[in-house]
Amino acid sequence: MASIEVIKNREIRGCILRALAKTQFRAISDHSLALALVSVTTDIYPHLCYLADKGYISVVDVRGDDIPGVESLVNLTAKGVDLIEGSIPGDVGIVL
Repeated sequence: MASIEVIKNREIRGCILRALAKTQFRAISDHSLALALVSVTTDIYPHLCYLADKGYISVVDVRGDDIPGVESLVNLTAKGVDLIEGSIPGDVGIVL
C-alpha cells in the first residue's frame, strides 16, 4: 500500500501537468504555477524536476533575465500532452 506522501506526490504531479495543459502550449513561470497550486503544496521544485526528468515538461532557467520572483519558465512537452491525452501508457508516479 502506498503511503500518504507517495499518493500526495503523484497527485501534485498530475495537478502540475493539468495546469500546464490549460496554458495551450505557452510557457508559464514557476512562480505562477506555484501560486496556482498553493493550496496543494508550497514547494513544487522537486515535482518539476521529476516531471522534467521523465520528459513530460521542460524547465528553462530565467534567473538572469531580471524577472522579479521568477526563476524558471515551465512548459508541457509533446510527451506530456500524450500522457494527459492517454496516447501513451500511464505513469505510476502521476495521478491524472
